[in-house]
Amino acid sequence: MVKLFLGILVLCSLGFTAAATAGQDSGVYIFGAAGQSLKATITNDNQDAFSLFLGYQFNAKWAIEGGYVDIGTTSYSGNITVGGATGTANMSTKSSATSLTAVRTWNVPDNFGNNGFSFLAKFGVAQVRSSANGSATIPTIFSTSPNYSKNGLTFGLGARYDVDQNWAIRADADSYDTGQSAYGRIPVYTLGLSYKF
Repeated sequence: MVKLFLGILVLCSLGFTAAATAGQDSGVYIFGAAGQSLKATITNDNQDAFSLFLGYQFNAKWAIEGGYVDIGTTSYSGNITVGGATGTANMSTKSSATSLTAVRTWNVPDNFGNNGFSFLAKFGVAQVRSSANGSATIPTIFSTSPNYSKNGLTFGLGARYDVDQNWAIRADADSYDTGQSAYGRIPVYTLGLSYKF
């Protein structure tokens, strides 16, 4: 995990050589968003999700950001099949993630030469923590215990529209690995506002 973290920092540093001359493209920003996550394996239900990130924009192309995502709480009661075994479950699972990602931006100039709209790609590491309450007759639902965490890769895509030099509207689609056979990777879709100081 430490090697992967260092690798991300090295990757970011390759794009930061122009940071000293970035001007208004650089700066600290905060990004808050709300949306939904999909724990499709068991429930096929969307759950409310919330996120808060703090980032630093090094130049027009590269940024690094870290933050917290509340992936949501899933409740389920009834029959369930996991890994070919069938049983019953009556439980709720709450999941959250902390992450550190490199963010690559591609600006899309308009007819006037402005760069108000841009696409984003994100890649990094995340720790997903989940806690489950309830009971199940299939022990493979939990890999070790009702409370577990998973360190793994996270990645995502997004789009941003800069309203002005400080405010922007941003939509993100991210993927987090729970490490659990019952959920696997959880996609999280959010829409929010960012503010650059």
